[in-house]
Amino acid sequence: MENASLVHLNFMRILLHALILFVSSPVFSQNKDVTGCYSSNFAVIGWFGIHLELKSDSTFYYTHKGDLLFDGATGIYQVKGKIIQLFYDIPKYDTLYFKYTDTLNQIDSISIPQRVNHLEQTRPYTLIYKRNKLLLQSKEGEKIKKKTDRKGRLQKYYLKVHKRQSETEW
Repeated sequence: MENASLVHLNFMRILLHALILFVSSPVFSQNKDVTGCYSSNFAVIGWFGIHLELKSDSTFYYTHKGDLLFDGATGIYQVKGKIIQLFYDIPKYDTLYFKYTDTLNQIDSISIPQRVNHLEQTRPYTLIYKRNKLLLQSKEGEKIKKKTDRKGRLQKYYLKVHKRQSETEW
């Protein structure tokens, strides 16, 4: 009799542990709420900064600007744990369009696509969410930990939360 109650007690313990594991597993593995506006914690070389808006519909708007350079892009993002993966939309490039008169006095035209965007090559594709900050990763998967500030010093570099989703007017 005593052996049967011991087996029953062990069975109840195992069942309780399995239930706790089953219920708590989705709670702890849920993705973070990362929606909101994020900005660089300082301007790189005193000029360049990043602004990233992560919207609740899993779309984003990214800008990188400074001096006379600008890069703006949109896309969708996925959150897996603390990793945020950015997938950019196919860019729409400007086209220069010239009308001219040729040697036979006939009007002709030519269009030249302008596909030079040097900042496009520096876009982040993977971010790590850590304590309301987004840490950047290079395409090679290395964390971008430091950048040069306006005084030439290496500083910790990240995107800090500027506004949470509920505070923004989407």
